[in-house]
Amino acid sequence: MNIPINSQVVNPSHEGKFIEKLTKVYNTVKADMPMFEEYDEKLNANNMLYSLLDPENKTYMHPLTKVFTKDCEIINVDIENFKAYSIKKTSDGVEYVLIRMGGDWEIPVYFIVYFDKDEVLRSFLSYKGNMFNFDDMCAFGENLDGSDVNVALKHFSSVVKPFHEKKDVKKFIKEYLPAKIDESYIDELRAKSQDGSETYKVFSYIIDGIIYGLINVSPETIEHIPCNIMEEMYVITIKAKPNSKICVEDFIEQYGKN
Repeated sequence: MNIPINSQVVNPSHEGKFIEKLTKVYNTVKADMPMFEEYDEKLNANNMLYSLLDPENKTYMHPLTKVFTKDCEIINVDIENFKAYSIKKTSDGVEYVLIRMGGDWEIPVYFIVYFDKDEVLRSFLSYKGNMFNFDDMCAFGENLDGSDVNVALKHFSSVVKPFHEKKDVKKFIKEYLPAKIDESYIDELRAKSQDGSETYKVFSYIIDGIIYGLINVSPETIEHIPCNIMEEMYVITIKAKPNSKICVEDFIEQYGKN
């Protein structure tokens, strides 16, 4: 199913000198904000970017970093386990840094940090290279109400851990489920929810059929499946890890449109 696209306009600088420009931004913000706390005195990309994103430093208030922090706040993800990788350069001279973050309870995400054509510090979140909750704009693991599983089933169902063995799902589909499963059928099942465990059982085989690729349904149909079943019976697995290569390719594709 189609993945949403980040609508951010990416127009990066081709002038290089990423670390010099980042250091200048960092030192200015630090000097202007008396309560600013450094993560480490060593001025490398990892330490500077972590300190600029640390919520305690409130850098969203500074004109040099307010756009950068807003870019990163497009998604709700914890800064825990933060890591900035080495500075890279695209074939046409755009310097960038890949950063990764996410709490122990979350599936991490990657951002591409760069300077735009006006030399403003920016960040780009690839929807193609990351797996997260597109509906609530948060990292997988942030929500505990089944909505993560709902989104995963619509876009990358294989990252959800099935409840039943595949052979048992095949047998149940053949013997008990109709050829077409749509919103009407799901709503009929929901109306029978007073049947308790039997109805849960049918829903679990439908969800597993989606996970195994044995049942094709629309995103609208998935929306009708009760979230409490997803919350109680299903989890997102580590298969939902981000792909740094795709993130970078998406970044390059986005600015190539301008």
